Amino acid sequence: MYHILAIDDDHLFLGTLTKLLKYQNYTVETTSNPFQALDLLKEKEFHCVLLDVQMPGRDGMSLLQRIKMEHASLPIIMISGKSTLMVGMSAIKEGAFDFLEKGGDLDRLLISLKNAIRHKELLSEREAIFNALYTQLNLCANSSAMQHVLQQINAFTSVEAPVLISGEPGTGKEMVAQLLHLKSTHAFKPFVKINCACCSPEAQIEAALNSPGRGDNTTGLQPAHGGTLFLNEIGALSPTLQESVVSYFAPNENSSHDVWLIAASNKNLAQLASENRFNPTLFNLLQERHIHLPALRERKEDIPLLVDSFIQEFSATYNKPVRGIAEQALKILKETPWPDNVRMLKKVVEKAVIFSGEEIITPKEIELSLALYRHFESALLPRQNVEGLLETLEKTAL
Repeated sequence: MYHILAIDDDHLFLGTLTKLLKYQNYTVETTSNPFQALDLLKEKEFHCVLLDVQMPGRDGMSLLQRIKMEHASLPIIMISGKSTLMVGMSAIKEGAFDFLEKGGDLDRLLISLKNAIRHKELLSEREAIFNALYTQLNLCANSSAMQHVLQQINAFTSVEAPVLISGEPGTGKEMVAQLLHLKSTHAFKPFVKINCACCSPEAQIEAALNSPGRGDNTTGLQPAHGGTLFLNEIGALSPTLQESVVSYFAPNENSSHDVWLIAASNKNLAQLASENRFNPTLFNLLQERHIHLPALRERKEDIPLLVDSFIQEFSATYNKPVRGIAEQALKILKETPWPDNVRMLKKVVEKAVIFSGEEIITPKEIELSLALYRHFESALLPRQNVEGLLETLEKTAL
């Protein structure tokens, strides 16, 4: 049940408002004292505040500023008996979710209240997802290279110019793109992901960049209006599509797009541009804000943290008793070259957790997991022959 705080010096209005909201299954607390309201907000959790603009002792606008300072995510709907356009604009500018006239349409009040609460829930959901992803990245970032990546994520969302994320396959480029999106002002808008290496990305890019005024989207493809367009493996785009991206995102006096561009590549775009195999204007547009993700072999000090994180995740997923890894097994992981990077490490640890029946993963389980990965999943390693795989299985069974 949602909990509402109503602050107004008009006791008749508070009584009517309370009856209306209780009928709609809200719980309501009321006060005509602005200072008591601040104490209530410290003591209890509310989903929305309804606040009068004019009250004795302290005006609603100054109270709005104070509440937003102390409870930034709490939506506040301002209500005024003498509403003016200027007052309403000032309230919205100071952070009010909406501005309504007292004695106006009650349905509008209920709709605004519903939207305000949903907005707060979306904020909480976004924060939870971001914190989970950021924590996952942060917990596994002992290396100076990854600490630098975290600093760049925080810095690049303050000015949402195009961002390039580079790194080998499996280093986590899509996760970083999602973190950038969730931390930005575009977080409540679409995150449209397009793999440029797939067949015919033209229709997807056109649908993503189409403005709302260009007609209804009947293709089933997702537009990115107001959100983020993530072009994965942008180096695979045709010259024509590269030119289209430049035309849309290059800054000019007539540009009015509201889409944030994040691109990723496992290729050296600087070299491709110097060889006239990648649009130099597009490269210059992207390279000013560049996040490079190091290969796992370049950040081996992060491997123990990554392994612990994956063990916890997959032990819970598969309801296994595994809680750690033997030192010799960890040594094998540290000495593995990891051509598929963190993606490969995660798959190997997942298999080891599945195979393990004990609390500690052993070297045998790691060797078996590595053999299975190389044989069935690796795109970069030469696969073992069947005899070699059977030999590994037999050794592990001993």
